Amino acid sequence: MIAKLGQRLRLGWLPLLEATAGATLAWIVATRLIGHHQPFFAPAATIIVLSQARGARISRAAEVLLAVAGGVLLADLVAQLLAPWPTLTIFVLIVLTLTATTALDAGPVVVVQATVSALYVAVVSPPTQTLVPVRFIDALVGGGIALVISQIGAARDPFGPVILQIRTICERIAHVIGTAADAIEHQDPELASEALADARTTDAAADRLQNAAAGARESLQLDPFRRQRRDDVKAVLAAARQLDYVVRGGRVLARASLTLTRWPTPVTTDLPKALRHLQQAADHLADALVAELRLDSATSEAARAALETEAMAAIAISRTLLSARQPLPLPVIMIVGQLRSMTIDLLRGAGNDDTAVLNRVDTELGFPVA
Repeated sequence: MIAKLGQRLRLGWLPLLEATAGATLAWIVATRLIGHHQPFFAPAATIIVLSQARGARISRAAEVLLAVAGGVLLADLVAQLLAPWPTLTIFVLIVLTLTATTALDAGPVVVVQATVSALYVAVVSPPTQTLVPVRFIDALVGGGIALVISQIGAARDPFGPVILQIRTICERIAHVIGTAADAIEHQDPELASEALADARTTDAAADRLQNAAAGARESLQLDPFRRQRRDDVKAVLAAARQLDYVVRGGRVLARASLTLTRWPTPVTTDLPKALRHLQQAADHLADALVAELRLDSATSEAARAALETEAMAAIAISRTLLSARQPLPLPVIMIVGQLRSMTIDLLRGAGNDDTAVLNRVDTELGFPVA
């Protein structure tokens, strides 16, 4: 437990530092430069925007900023007009905020931030009778500082968030596969249930990778010195699509492994060994993609070679299983099918030709190739 806490702190120290420094700077600017008294929304807006926008696309960060500031301004106006009727104030605020964000096709994060900011001003900190939108200005100050901070990392290293998300999704995929392998080997339904639960929560990782890649592409578009590296982002987006397929396959694999652990008669096969090769293949794909983004061609090529070795080792074991004379339980056949699909997607994620990968895998499995 302590080790996990320490690891989380090591991974999260930079966001913590950025939020602390940004919120403090927002307070100083609002109090000393602008002269506002107790500008709560300056540091609050900084923390809110940073929590949603660090390393994200500029448009996404600006949306969150405008949602927070707009919610505050709307609450100031409505609360002053309807001050004698607090219940009506809340009703009108919610209707107006949700209507505006829906009309603008805002995402769920923007909707929540705009609504919560508006409700806070109206309920917790009612506005004073003044024509100057002090809280709105504070929110713009804090959000603007957060907007700058959120893009500093991308300007320095546009691929930083992408690398983090590649590592994250591949580690989660490998964990699901490894847990399923352990569950099958030890006939442990609880482990299989854990693998299935983890697989069901991995979908968001694919979305985060695609968003990080889109953010990197936007940063490179604005950087005349590194604009030529946009092709690297295209490769990541192609890999992200394949990893999304792997994630979906992992859910089916985990579900089949749960069924297998509950099979009426014990099933002893080399299936766990094949899955562990697939697990290693997922790790090597992460190494290959990260090394390519870091322009380390030697490491990338070595990782790709290791990926293919592990992937084809998993397929070789699968072929042995399928060629067995005794009939296989249905869950085993389902797992082998998903292992095949996930292997193909991992190899395609490394940039291999789609048709060549399909033919190679099916040939190794002994399937007829058109």
